[in-house]
Amino acid sequence: MLLFLEKLQAKRGTIARQLEQAEFEAIRPVLCGELKAIDQVIEEYVLLFDLQEDAGSSTTLPRNEREE
Repeated sequence: MLLFLEKLQAKRGTIARQLEQAEFEAIRPVLCGELKAIDQVIEEYVLLFDLQEDAGSSTTLPRNEREE
């Protein structure tokens, strides 16, 4: 479950980097759309599985595995 989220976040990072590169200027609108779409998928995935980012790291954990 978390591996899939990590893959989504990696893809998001790749798209975000491409937006900053001049060679991708011609497809910038497509990349913006993909970035919005992947952000929505990540948000829905986090809500669906009740995930929350661990305050001490960039790890995302199910709420029942967090230390209270």
